[in-house]
Amino acid sequence: MKRARGKNDVPTDKHYAILVYKSDSVYIAGDERSRSNPGHGYPAHTAIYESFEHYVTEDKNIWLAAIEEFAKDEDSKNKFICFEVLKLASVKTKVVVEFEE
Repeated sequence: MKRARGKNDVPTDKHYAILVYKSDSVYIAGDERSRSNPGHGYPAHTAIYESFEHYVTEDKNIWLAAIEEFAKDEDSKNKFICFEVLKLASVKTKVVVEFEE
């Protein structure tokens, strides 16, 4: 399967997709002021970042094989969804300019 890194990587007609949800954490050390004067400055904390990876293919057999692999992988197990897409929606914007007299 191909990882979609942007909207141009996603087929517009019928295709199969997998979304793998991820959670990453980053420890951010506090500044000196928060250590020497508790309640001031910026204390140490951990930031959590939620994201996902989007995989696509137009071949159903490749999709089914990828589902098996994600289900076996302990890091991805129970953290993904898979679905069939019939067609992407087309979004258009209309601008109306009016003048009052």
